[in-house]
Amino acid sequence: MGTRTRSSEGDARRIAENASSAGDDRRPGAERSMDEPPGRAVTQAFQARTTRLREWRQRFVTARAGSLQARLQLLAAFGLSDRDIARTIEKTQPRSVRRWRTEGVATPRAGARWEPVDDLCAIIGYFLTDGTYDEEGIVAWLRSRQTALGNQRPLDVLRERGDTGFREVQQAAEQHLTAAEATADDQLILPRADSAGRRQRSH
Repeated sequence: MGTRTRSSEGDARRIAENASSAGDDRRPGAERSMDEPPGRAVTQAFQARTTRLREWRQRFVTARAGSLQARLQLLAAFGLSDRDIARTIEKTQPRSVRRWRTEGVATPRAGARWEPVDDLCAIIGYFLTDGTYDEEGIVAWLRSRQTALGNQRPLDVLRERGDTGFREVQQAAEQHLTAAEATADDQLILPRADSAGRRQRSH
């Protein structure tokens, strides 16, 4: 996947405009004094969001060399449920994911079976590198039916189609982010994702 480079000033402006209209509970100092210069709030909001996503991305990069248990714990911390993760692994129940996450895997890692977990981490890493969506937006996209995937959910495609499924989800993510960036540029804001992973338009 390629990584696009954006203008920091443009991103900061979009984030600030969106935050002022919709609010952002994750942004430190969401309630600011009326006397605080708007430019400072813009910078703080952008820097806090950028730092948080960069830290997540680094954690996913580091997890590549870690255990399966560490990957599962990271995915859970990011916001994916045991049910979400189980959907990517063939013949797996949420209770099994919960046991692996809390107690570890009793048998040596069987590469083919756990590949969807690695693929899931890679897709999330790509979204984080792009920077358009935050944690909630990325999880919502993974759970939602996508037209580019034949109206299937990315989590299901990763399980059902193996290596082909990963490439299809990868391409769908690229198309989605390209379209989202074009929409944001037209509106001069960075839209937030709703619960279905769609981009919200400003009014």
